[in-house]
Amino acid sequence: KSLTRKASDNDIVIDIEGTGKFSTDYNGTHFKHMFTGLNPGHRYNIKFSYNNSVNGEEQIMTFPAVTSCSCSSAGSYSTSDKTGSPKNFQVYQDNGHVMFSFDDASYCEEAYSFTRSDNFIDGESEKSVSFTRDFFFISRDPCDERIEPLTEASDNLVLSKLPVGHAFNYCVRAVNLVHYMDHPQGYVGDETLKSSINSCASHKIN
Repeated sequence: KSLTRKASDNDIVIDIEGTGKFSTDYNGTHFKHMFTGLNPGHRYNIKFSYNNSVNGEEQIMTFPAVTSCSCSSAGSYSTSDKTGSPKNFQVYQDNGHVMFSFDDASYCEEAYSFTRSDNFIDGESEKSVSFTRDFFFISRDPCDERIEPLTEASDNLVLSKLPVGHAFNYCVRAVNLVHYMDHPQGYVGDETLKSSINSCASHKIN
């Protein structure tokens, strides 16, 4: 058994046997193979070899797999969001600023990016705009830290001049300027994802 990480220039081959990074479990009908110690958000090419019980010949199976960026999906296949979008996103207004708080739920981020829109369509609309700089931070813990950028990443109402009584949709997503996450197989688009999916909440200006 071997595990190959897809790299930009050359593949890196990791010998699984004897490293303690590979385990097998059998439930009576299927084998479950678990790899640990891998980098989140990267594509690996997995190669299995076995002997055919009919003719005794060696058979080889290869397939790609992308490790999750999501903290909540660690060790579980039940979580649909593998990108590690922020959790428990809250929007509030204080002293002329719309501000935010949320839980870090990604292993892959280096910053968080914010957008505002008039309409709620799959997290963002065609009219979504960026109104503040990305919020960079160094987390004390890999996951679940409560993040409150305050005015370091807020919607300054003196500058944005948003109408009182109008509701806007605010969204936040985890980003990484170098590499966020390889596209899982089946995704259509670029080679890598530039961010997690959005977490959004509505707020009425007062």
